This record gives sequence, C-alpha cells and structure tokens, in this order.
Amino acid sequence: MAIGRITGPMLVRNLERQGIDLSIEGNLIYFDVTNTLVGINTDKPQFNLDVRGEVFAGNTITVGYKNDPLFVLPTFKAPDPGSILISGNVTCAGVPHETLWSNVIIIDQERRLVGIDRQPQYKLDINGNIRVTTDANIGGNLWVGQRITVGDRYHLPTTTPGKNSYLMALGGPLSETVWVPNFDPMSLRRRRYCKIIPSLLGYAKFEFVMILAGISNIVYELTVSRPVRIEVFARPEKDEPNPYTFLGTSSHLVDDGTVFLNDGSSYQSRQYSIFANLEDPPKNRFYVTVTSVVAAAAALPVIITLWYYPSVIDGVPDPDSKKIRVGTVLPVTAECGEVFYNKSAKSLHVYADGGWQVV
Repeated sequence: MAIGRITGPMLVRNLERQGIDLSIEGNLIYFDVTNTLVGINTDKPQFNLDVRGEVFAGNTITVGYKNDPLFVLPTFKAPDPGSILISGNVTCAGVPHETLWSNVIIIDQERRLVGIDRQPQYKLDINGNIRVTTDANIGGNLWVGQRITVGDRYHLPTTTPGKNSYLMALGGPLSETVWVPNFDPMSLRRRRYCKIIPSLLGYAKFEFVMILAGISNIVYELTVSRPVRIEVFARPEKDEPNPYTFLGTSSHLVDDGTVFLNDGSSYQSRQYSIFANLEDPPKNRFYVTVTSVVAAAAALPVIITLWYYPSVIDGVPDPDSKKIRVGTVLPVTAECGEVFYNKSAKSLHVYADGGWQVV
C-alpha cells in the first residue's frame, strides 16, 4: 500500500492563506478552504463534514461535545423496521414548530402539542386511523373526530345527540348505531303493540305470533276495532285449558277488566291480565287466534291494540323477532309499531296511525 503525504505549500494552512481549494481524485475528498468545509463524494460541501453516501460507524456516535453530549446513538439493532427508539427524554429546541419525517410528526413547542399527519390542536392530534391491540389507559378526555369501531362489532355514531336521547343498535351486517332523540326515560316500560288484519271473512279464524318486549307482560288494556274473539296462548301447541280470552262486541270493544252483566250493570273484575310465555327456554312470543263473530263486518279490517308493561325481559332472545328495517326509501306497507331507519336522511321512523311518523 502506498502512502502519500502532502507537505510544503500544499498544507492546509498554506491553502488557507492562498485561498486555494484542494480536490483529491475528483470529488472523492474535497477541501473547501474558504468556508472550512470538507466534502466526501461532493465538491460542494454544505457542512463541516458533508458525506454523500453511506456512513458506517463501528462504535457509538456522539452528537454534541464529548464531555457534554446532546445524545448518543445506540449500537444495537432497532426492534422492528420503521421503529422509533427513544431512551430517556427527547427535547426539540430552537423553533416553535419542529417537523419530523416530512410532516408526519409535528411538535408545537409553544403550546406543547404533538400532531401526526396534521397541525396539532390537542395534546395528541392524529389524522387517520388508530389501532390499539392491547389495553389503552386514558386519564383525561378523549376526543375523536371520526367514527369509533368497537371490536368490529358496532360503530359509535358521530352525530350530536339531543336531550334524553339514547343509543340504539340497528342490527344486521351494517353494525350501525344511531341516537334516538327526544326519549323520555319514564316511558321506557310502557309499551304499545298493534296488529292489523286486512280482512276476516264470515266466521273465519286468523292465527299469528305476537312478539312483545318481555317473556312475561302485564296487560292493562286490549282493544279491537270490530267484534271478534281473541285467544292468547303461551305455547305454540295452544294446549292450555284456560287461555286468555276476550269476546269483543259492538258495545264492548275494549278489555280493561270490566265485566258487563245481562241487566246492563258492570263491574271491574280485575285490574290487568298477564301474558306469560311457558316455553323452555322462554321466549317473548305469544300465539294468538282471532275469530270473526259478525259475518256482516267481514270487509272491515281488524285492528288489535295492546297496552302493556314488560315485567320479565331476561329470557332467551327470540331469533325470529322483527329487527329494525334499514334503507333509503320508506316502505309503502308496514304494521303498527314497526321501526325503520332512513340511511340517507339519518332519521328514525315508527309506523303508527296509518303512516310513518318521525321519532
């Protein structure tokens, strides 16, 4: 190996005095004497040591002074590609806003804020999705500008709830939830059920399954629109010896516990009826038979209205229960009490009084 030595007028102090730069092997090593800069692989160094290419350090790299370093780069390998390894405190000094990694991380030192992919307005302001695979312990308020998805199970709505609103899940694959406005907590237990039978010819029978809120319900009023006989059974076999039975007549279409005698007098024999399912496991289903008792009224629809309180609601959920219908156009036909969520208008509707009513 040959060793070359530069002496005499080629010494740096002589070059400095003469104002002459020195280049070795083109721009392999370049000395900018005027500005006291050294370049490697560049003839236009911008720093005291300007290296255009890879730098290999076999030991630690100290930034700052040996006895008072700003920080020391570690010699061990980072855990994963793209990892940020911080040991101790990190201080960004000099300017109010410190931008790292091409505006990915922005630190506002004056207001002590940190932003990821955006100018921060909060202590930690993130533009984009956040994924937490373990527990997250948050000691203060959490503000989220977009939708929160909980375990791929459902989404929390981003709309503003009104007074006394409550959160309702729409069900189905959409996993959507909505705020139902103007909800009175005192009316939670008082329920209304409505069933419309378009026609019941002659003395025909009509059977259907009535789904209520509870597996056991306190019924304090049942109303029919025309004379019919109502029988409610607790099992699909309809084998109970004494089911609930109400005979509606033209002068007595409401069963409120009042009994009318042949002499025209009346008395209230009870305050309410109890509809309780007897299946195992129990369900919130009741099996109803409606029989027409006046042939002349066959062309008129039969409207059955029930006011009740669910007394036991911890039974097994009924898989056949009606779910909230979701779409962008209100259905033309529906039964009383059906609920529809309009996705385009973001509104909730209930079918009552012959039409859709906005909740």
